[in-house]
Amino acid sequence: MKKDLQYYMNLNYPTKFQKIVEQDGESYYRITVPKLPGLIAYGDNVNEGIEELKEAKKLGFLLV
Repeated sequence: MKKDLQYYMNLNYPTKFQKIVEQDGESYYRITVPKLPGLIAYGDNVNEGIEELKEAKKLGFLLV
């Protein structure tokens, strides 16, 4: 039986946060989910990155 999107969105995957600082001093966050290769999101701050990750996750699950 195929699970619905909400089921997959509620799964708790370990998430990796990396702050990246460019040479010009600009910084942003790269957020990945190691168990979901290719799922990467970026944000100017952690909260923005998490929201972007949710959207990327949703699109990824819809494509499966």
